[in-house]
Formats: sequence, structure tokens, C-alpha cells
Amino acid sequence: MVHGACDVLVLAAFHPELASLRPVLGDAMEGPIGRVLVSARAAGIGLSAAAAGAATYLRDLRPRVAVAIGTCGAYVGSGLGIGDVVIARRIRLADVGTAQGLSEFPAPMSIALDADASLADAIRLAVESDLPGHEAFFIAAPDTTGGLDLHAAWRAANPDAATELRPVPRPDASGIDSGKAQRLLGWQATRGWRDYLTSAGETPLRQRPVVARQRRRSLGGRAPGCPAE
Repeated sequence: MVHGACDVLVLAAFHPELASLRPVLGDAMEGPIGRVLVSARAAGIGLSAAAAGAATYLRDLRPRVAVAIGTCGAYVGSGLGIGDVVIARRIRLADVGTAQGLSEFPAPMSIALDADASLADAIRLAVESDLPGHEAFFIAAPDTTGGLDLHAAWRAANPDAATELRPVPRPDASGIDSGKAQRLLGWQATRGWRDYLTSAGETPLRQRPVVARQRRRSLGGRAPGCPAE
């Protein structure tokens, strides 16, 4: 593998979380999986170390895709056990120092993110299915961005193309067919582009990420992130 470039970069906080990849990638933690060049790296533990480590590896390896993996815990009484698959519908950035009022996230910084409900449902259905072996699925919104007529838009952009346009369930249908997921998993798309953008192309207020805002009160002379004496 050529150092300094990869297709997929797998990031974790520390090396034990990458141990299962060692038999595949070797001690160097990089190599081909099929036709894909994969590198696995430990970015560091904690927000600051992880951010700096991830930024360094992204700069040096220039991956086409980066995947963050890791371990997590669960509250007592949650009913979750080791090996259970949890699909988050809302992800929130948390920090002990920030919760105690000893530090704060820089503004504006996204500290909460709502996952796509349709995608989460597709993942759940795939995990719960009894399908044998491996299956690949396309999971996409049912409509094109902007509500354009798919066939008309294609013909306008490619007037001389001899491409056969298959029937679609609606004029503004997506160019990506998720029919396989519907047939084998029973999945149905529940969101389209209008759930994320207004007709003017703006993000609806309900979809805007929660961002950190600088507090007006004094931190008692301590620099953000520094513990109390």
C-alpha cells in the first residue's frame, strides 16, 4: 500500500478498539480489503486529542471516506447488553467539564444532531432480518431534490442520449431505486427533501443543528477547559 493515501480511514480512540482489524490489516493496520485500501488509526482519547489526531490523519492520508468506531456504555436498567446493536436517533456531544460549568464548547459548534429516521429504520430492519449471507441495499429519499420531474430533467440535460428511462412511481422520483430494500426488508422511506429544505433552499428551523453559544457569565477568571483550583 502506498503510504499517504487510502480509500477508507477507520478511526478509534485507542488501539484496543481496532484490535479486531489486525488479523485483516496486519500489524501496520493498513492494507487492501478487496479492491479498497484501508487504514486504521487511533486518534486519541478525549475531545481535544481525538480532534487533533483525526485532523492529522485526514490531512496525511487523504481518505475518500472516514469511519469512526468505538466502544460505549449503557445505563443500568436500560436493558442493553454486550453485543446489542443500538441505532441512535439523536446524538449529543457531552463533556464533564462543560456540564460542571468549568468549560464550554466553542461557538458556533454543533453539539447535537438528529439522525435520519428512515435510514435508522433501514439499519434496524437489516439487523433484525433473517436474510442469509450478504445483501447490498440502496437507501434513498423517494424524491429528487427540488421536486424536478426525473425523466424531463434527464432529457433536458442529455437530449441526444439513447438511455432507456424506466417507469417511475412518481414524476419527481429519485434517481436511486430503493425497491430492493422495500421488497426484502419491508422498508419504506418516510422523509424527502422537503423535510430538510424549504422551497427557497433554506434549512427549516426544526432541522438546524443545536450549536453551542457563548455564555455571558464569567468563568471566575479561569480559562475555558481549566479545572477549578
